[in-house]
Amino acid sequence: MPGPLLLAQADTIATKTLTKPNLRDWRINTDFLIRIFTSHPNPSTMPRMTSDKQAPATGFNPATPLRIWAVSDGRAGMENQVRGLAEAVAALTPSQINIKRVKVDGWAEKLPDWAPSWTSGNAFSRVVNVTDKNGDATTLAAELPDIWPNIWIGCGRRITPLTRQIKKLNPATFTVQTQDPGSRQQDFDLIIPPDHDRLTGQNVFPIIGAPNRFSPDHAAQQATQLRAHLGHLPKPRLAVLIGGNSKAYALDAAALENIIEQLQLAVKSHGLMISFSRRTGATAETALRAALDHPDIWIWDGKPVAGLDNPYAAMLGLADDIAVTNESTNMITDAASTGKPVHLLALTGGNAKFRRFHDSLAHITQPFDLPLSGQNYPPLRETERAAKEILKRVLTAIPAAK
Repeated sequence: MPGPLLLAQADTIATKTLTKPNLRDWRINTDFLIRIFTSHPNPSTMPRMTSDKQAPATGFNPATPLRIWAVSDGRAGMENQVRGLAEAVAALTPSQINIKRVKVDGWAEKLPDWAPSWTSGNAFSRVVNVTDKNGDATTLAAELPDIWPNIWIGCGRRITPLTRQIKKLNPATFTVQTQDPGSRQQDFDLIIPPDHDRLTGQNVFPIIGAPNRFSPDHAAQQATQLRAHLGHLPKPRLAVLIGGNSKAYALDAAALENIIEQLQLAVKSHGLMISFSRRTGATAETALRAALDHPDIWIWDGKPVAGLDNPYAAMLGLADDIAVTNESTNMITDAASTGKPVHLLALTGGNAKFRRFHDSLAHITQPFDLPLSGQNYPPLRETERAAKEILKRVLTAIPAAK
């Protein structure tokens, strides 16, 4: 849908409904929320939202579930963060999750999220199109005001101005932004950045790594499907997650050669399951496939396998050990959520921020060194912890029952 039409819709909506936030159809697991809220050391510091409509005197038991919008630019790493948080909230209280993949225009694509020309006016005017998880067209504005999101969870610099905008249109929407928004922290109800960003504030809830969608039960179920397809691989099995170039790291010739040598040695004692990311790049992927052509190595070709569109979680569930390149916060967080030994394959580079990240997981991760060793550990559960914090703060937005 063209940007100007979205702008016109949003402006109309704001005029008609800005003073009428609507909370009447929230459906909350009230007993659970009361327990976690009353454990908060200082409830008065939580951000509050108000409504001109009071909840029924009998308590909070509306007819429909909590509405959550999980909004990103559709890239796997970004979408997994917002979907992971939304699904973790839904595991705690009945919720309806809407996935929103947003594409902004080329002009906004090149601007930092703090640029005045991006953040002033109506940010929805920069939206080119929006699709859901199935790739079907949807919108951010046309559905409003009848279906305001109760919670908006956004991720990434392309989404930051939209998170700010939705709060202007409907103050009753509780806005959550993962990662560091870069400026004007006060515009958000809650920011959930990685701890290594060192962001602070009353509306900041840092976590180790990044929110994710990893579920041990889900991974175990999918591993059963993949096991039938990979029964020929010897045990123990090693899942290998290979990323690529990033702002802080490079998958250069030296790093690539070292990874190939390490995996050629590892296959002597393990069956290998390998998956690449978009950042790996065609050149590096071709070199890895050629060098690791071995009967005890399976490399995912990007196509559905064993009834799975993507065997990523199944590989983690089937593995005894996990190797992952050290530039990916998301993949390392996923691996650390399994409780299985995690071994880091080194790319070239790094910076102070990533050193802090790796230090925070030093009790879980270790450099890739053969023979592989390592102990199991309590799995990382930061996404669930963040979901509880969201609900703890959301509770203050609902008027108390009389």
